[in-house]
Amino acid sequence: MLGPEEVGDDWFGLKHPFETSVGVVNKVATRRARRFLPFLQELENHLPVPPALRGRTIGSSATLVVLEAVYQGQSGGGSWIGYGLPDDEEVSRAVGKRTGLYRNLLAARYRRMHEPIARAVLQPAEFASLQFDDVADEIAMVRLFDGLGPQSLASGRPFSDALEDTTETVQQIQSMLLSLWGHQYLIDRGKLSRAEQQSLYAAFLVPALARASVGLASSAAKGSTYILNRLLDAKAIQFDTAGHALIDPRRARAAVIEAIREFVPLAAAGDVDAVRSQLRRYVTISPELRAVLQRVAPHDAEFVPVFVSAGKLDGG
Repeated sequence: MLGPEEVGDDWFGLKHPFETSVGVVNKVATRRARRFLPFLQELENHLPVPPALRGRTIGSSATLVVLEAVYQGQSGGGSWIGYGLPDDEEVSRAVGKRTGLYRNLLAARYRRMHEPIARAVLQPAEFASLQFDDVADEIAMVRLFDGLGPQSLASGRPFSDALEDTTETVQQIQSMLLSLWGHQYLIDRGKLSRAEQQSLYAAFLVPALARASVGLASSAAKGSTYILNRLLDAKAIQFDTAGHALIDPRRARAAVIEAIREFVPLAAAGDVDAVRSQLRRYVTISPELRAVLQRVAPHDAEFVPVFVSAGKLDGG
C-alpha cells in the first residue's frame, strides 16, 4: 500500500505526507475476522439511531484482510495497526471499504502494553479468559464499523465542514460505540457464540486504559476515553477495593445504546458546540480513572517496531 496519509476532502492543492506498508496476508486470522462481514448490512439497518441516519447500502465488495507487517514507513515515523479505506463516501458507497489489520504489530503491542494492564485491573477469572484474539476482534470491528452509520452530515456535506477539528475524534467515537453495540447485537441474536460475551467489554477496557495511560493526544485515545467515562458514569464498570474491574454487561449494553442515541445525531447534525460540550465532559482523566491508571504496571509509552525482514532485504 502506498499513498497520501489520511487524505481528506481538502487534499487538492495541499501536500500530504505519504506512507507505505508491505504485508503478508494471514489467511487463518483473516477467515476469523471475516465472520463479521455477512452481517454488516443487517447491522447498518438496525443501528439504534433515527431512521434517517441508518440503512445505507453497504458496498457489496466491502472486505477485511489481516496481515503480518513486513515494513511500514511514513514521513513522520511511527507505525499503525490498521486502516479503513477509501475515505471517499461516494466510492465507499459504490464498492465498500477495504479494512486491514496488522496482526503482528497488534500482538507486540498486546504483549508489551495490554497484557500487563489486564493483569493489573481485571478480575483473575476475566484475566485468565481474555485472549489476544478477543482484543484483535474488537479492534477489527472498530475498523469495519468505520463504514457504518452516518458518513457525512445530514445535509450531505463532509463532517469536517461543521465539526472542524473535532472530526477525527467524532468518527472514532462513532466507530467504537457502534462496534461495541454491533458485537453485542450479534451475540444477543445467536449469530456469534455466547462465549464471546465473557470478554467483550474487557477487550474494550484494556486497550482503552492503555491509550489513556499515555495521554489523550490521539483521536483513538480521545474516542475510547469518551466511552470509558460513559461506562464509568453508568456504573457499567466499577472497581472493587483491590482495584479490580467489576463489569456489568447489562448496564454496559444500555450505556452504549444511550451514548449512540445521544452522540451520533449530534455529529450528523453538525452541532459542533454540542459535540465540544460532550468531549469536554467525557474526554478527560477523571479522578476515578486517574486512580486506576496509577495502578497500571509501567510499560513503554512509545511503541516503535523494528522490521527485521525489511532490514535484511536492504542490507540493514
